[in-house]
Formats: sequence, C-alpha cells, structure tokens
Amino acid sequence: MLLKTRFRLTELLFAAAVVAAALVWAERTAWRQISSLRAEMTTDQIARFRSADALRAAILELHAAWRRSIGEAISTNRTHVEANGRKVKELIEAQSKKAGSPAEVQLSQEITTAFADYLSRVSESLDTPRVTPESTASRAAEQGV
Repeated sequence: MLLKTRFRLTELLFAAAVVAAALVWAERTAWRQISSLRAEMTTDQIARFRSADALRAAILELHAAWRRSIGEAISTNRTHVEANGRKVKELIEAQSKKAGSPAEVQLSQEITTAFADYLSRVSESLDTPRVTPESTASRAAEQGV
C-alpha cells in the first residue's frame, strides 16, 4: 500500500512538472511573438489602423443616417446623409493620398468606385417614394375602391 501511494505521488509530481513546463514554454513563445510584432509595427502602420477605424465608423454613421431617413414618413431632410457621405469621401481621399504602392493605389480606386456606387444607390433610395399603409389607403379611397 505504501509503494502504491508513493507511485501515485510520483505520477502526480511528474504530471505537475509537465504541465508547468508546458505553461512556461507557451509563455515564452507568446512573449517572443509579441516582441517580434512590436519590432515590426511602425507608427505609420498604427496610423493606418486608426484611419481605417475612422473610415469604418464614418461609413456606419452614414448607414445609420440613411436608415433613419428611410424610417421617416417624409424624407426631405437629407442633410445628415449628405454630410456623412462627404465625410466618408474625405477620409477615402486622405487614404488615397497616402497610398505608397501601385496595389494600394488600385485598391483606393476600387474603394472610391464602390463608395460612389453605394452613395448613388443611397440617393436613389431616398428619392423613391415610400409605400406606407396610409398612402395606400388614401390612393384606394381616391380611386373609389
């Protein structure tokens, strides 16, 4: 019985040592990777991440303004959508000016084209009259149905 207990205790200590070694190895590997990433990151790359976040936020603001204006019964107030559209255009143009490689220039042109298409579709959707239950009922009453 004493031999069996010692054997189990030895197994437990060995398992704990293996787990501790694995944790130490994982920690060292993670810190090595973090150090290499820090060495590779430049302030220019960090600025690009921030500008991409700003562009994403501006696009989300534009989309939210568009959704709000669609929800209104009378969509005569397009100033928020237009202002947000101009803000996104300015951010895209600023990114285009910072393009350093031909691939970045091409991507900027594709983004500009896609955004222009998106903005034209948003404008078209604001120009089309909305069908509401009230307008349908009033048209039916006018037609004598």
